[in-house]
Amino acid sequence: MPTPTKPHDVVLTSEAPLWRVALVRVDEPIVVGQRVFCMRGRKGTLDSRFLYYALQPDQVQADLASRATGTTVLGIRQPELRKVRIPAPPFREQQTIGELLGALDDEIVANERVVDTAERLMLAAVESITIFAPLSDLARQSTRSCKPEQFSDCVTLVLPAFNAGAEPEFVSGLTIKSNKFVLSEPCVLFSKLNPRIPRIWNVGTLPAEMPLASTEFVVLTSIDVGTLPLWAAVSQPEVSEELTQKVAGTSGSHQRIRPHDLLAARVRDARELDRGLAGLIVELGRLSYERRRESRLLARTRCELLSLLMSGKVRIADAKAAVGEVS
Repeated sequence: MPTPTKPHDVVLTSEAPLWRVALVRVDEPIVVGQRVFCMRGRKGTLDSRFLYYALQPDQVQADLASRATGTTVLGIRQPELRKVRIPAPPFREQQTIGELLGALDDEIVANERVVDTAERLMLAAVESITIFAPLSDLARQSTRSCKPEQFSDCVTLVLPAFNAGAEPEFVSGLTIKSNKFVLSEPCVLFSKLNPRIPRIWNVGTLPAEMPLASTEFVVLTSIDVGTLPLWAAVSQPEVSEELTQKVAGTSGSHQRIRPHDLLAARVRDARELDRGLAGLIVELGRLSYERRRESRLLARTRCELLSLLMSGKVRIADAKAAVGEVS
């Protein structure tokens, strides 16, 4: 697209990772790189926000995939992209669908901002501590694990799930082929892989299903301080900087830390938090948990309505009622 981007323009990847779609949400023009298409609906014919959702149903994604070519890297060319078939209700209906689904996404984005602000405040509260201690004074490592044949239906906490928004995955135990750590109490998961890119997961509430964690994490259970202050202590930049100097492995993308090096790392001593800051962290953690839970419900509703609206299986009036129940 030679002209500057506008809000609600649609960006679609043309090569691996294939068919990922995003919506431009900012007023300021953005620079679109190679290997992506930037699209804008024709005025009065195709609503751009509707287009963003119309590219997501399984049948449209399958159509895109069927048109990919290439031996080393799969990709789609613009002439083939133009042939992809998408749902095409009347323009006014497109606008309504885009607004309905967009309202849910807007709430999710707003929740993400609240969570981000809350986490920054928690980190700042612990950053104010000037006394340091070995992490082993604040946490112990849990190594309890199970073999695949011991799994039932469960919840897994794995690196791809963390990268996709720190949401656990509900899976059948039959699909798991490797050993996992079993979580028996609230904990903090610290990724062993590439500490220069910190992936630190506060698991403050365990699900009813069997909770399992990837062995790519170190499972840290708190000694006296609680998981939120512990998470804030190990999430300070100086911790990752120290651990980056102690990694094992030569490949930059597969360097790992050793659990004993993590436990020996000096962290801000969260036991020194005064009562006011400790209470603030608890309240911020509760707020983050509630907003994440709300976002999961919003996302689930959005996905269900997207499929039903694009297939014409639900009336817009019914969809509006469903949105009103969760927003």
